Amino acid sequence: MSLDDREEGEVLDLSPLVGNEAVLEEAFSALQAGRLHHALCLTGPKGVGKSLAARHLGRAFLCPERSGGGRACGSCRSCRRVALGSHPDWMELRPSGASALGTISVDRVREMAQRVWRKPGEGVGRVVLIEAAHLLGVVGQNALLKTLEEPPPSTLFLLVTPRTAELLPTVLSRCQILRFAPLPAEQVRQVLSRKGSWSEEELEEALAFSEGSPGRALAFLEEGGRVLREKVRELLALPFGRWDPFLLTQEILALEEKERPRGPEEELTPAQARRRRVLLFVQLLQQEAAAGFRASLLEGARGGPYDPDPPDPERIETWLARCFQAEQNLLSNLDPALVLEVLLLDLAGMGRA
Repeated sequence: MSLDDREEGEVLDLSPLVGNEAVLEEAFSALQAGRLHHALCLTGPKGVGKSLAARHLGRAFLCPERSGGGRACGSCRSCRRVALGSHPDWMELRPSGASALGTISVDRVREMAQRVWRKPGEGVGRVVLIEAAHLLGVVGQNALLKTLEEPPPSTLFLLVTPRTAELLPTVLSRCQILRFAPLPAEQVRQVLSRKGSWSEEELEEALAFSEGSPGRALAFLEEGGRVLREKVRELLALPFGRWDPFLLTQEILALEEKERPRGPEEELTPAQARRRRVLLFVQLLQQEAAAGFRASLLEGARGGPYDPDPPDPERIETWLARCFQAEQNLLSNLDPALVLEVLLLDLAGMGRA
C-alpha cells in the first residue's frame, strides 16, 4: 500500500517496545532536550528489541511534530513514510549475500557516506540505521569511522549489534552505548502472544529456552525447536562417544524448515537456513546438557554422559565451553556443517578413561 492510499492523519505505528522501556525513554528525553548523541550503539542479547527501539528513535528524530516527551507523533507525513519504508531520509545498511550471516560491503558504506552530505528530502534530518554492525568488518568500519568523526549536520547514526567486541574501539568511542537487558518471562510471553498462536506447552518450552530473549523464544517456536530438542535428548541419553558425528550432522542439516510467512527482508538462502538450524541445535545442546549436569550434581542421578561419579567439574566445564565456542563460531560466519561436526567429534572424544 502506498502513502497516497492512507487517510491523512492516519496513525501507522510501530509495535510498542516491551521491556527496556527506560532505555528508550532516556533517549527520547535526550532527543527532546537537544542532547542526543549523533551516533548510538544499541547493544545487548539477540532478540530483546534493539532494532525496534532503533526504529522508534529514528522515527522520532525525523518527526517534525514530536510530543513533549520526545516521542514521534505517528501520524504526520514523515512518520507514515518511515512506517511504510519510503522515507527519503531514512537509510539502512543490513547484511546481504549468500553466506550464512551475510555481509555489509564497504561499497555500501562509502555510498552512504556520500549520500548523508546531500540535503535531506524532508528538510528535518537524516537517519542511518546499521543492522548487525559487527558484520561491517574492519575495512567497512574504517570507512564508517571517517563519517562518525566528522558527522554531517542533523544526522543520526544507529548501530545495532549484540557483539560490540567485534567493533573497533575507535568506532565505539564515537558512539553513545545504549545497553539492552534480557526480559522477564512474562514480558517474553507478552511479545510472543503478538507473533502467533501456540499451545501452553509450546510456550513454556520456548520460555525455558529464551533466556530472556523473545527473538530466541520465537526461533525455538518457528525453526523446529521441539524436534531439535528431541535430537539433543537422544544424543545425551547415549554414553560418551556412542554417536556418529557425521551421520548426526547430516540428520540435522536435512531437517525441513517449518513453513511460515516471511517478509522480503527475512528471505533466507539455504545456507542461512542451515546456520539457524545448527545454531539452535547447539544452543539446545548447551542448555540441555547444563540442566542435566545440574540435576546429576544436585540429585545424584546416574546414567548418560552427565553422570559424574564422582562429579567431574572439569568435564562439565569443558563440555559447556566447547558448546559455547561452537556457538561463537557459527555467529562468526563459519560453515555450519563443519562447526557441528567438529563439536560432536570433540564431545565424543570426552569419553571415560
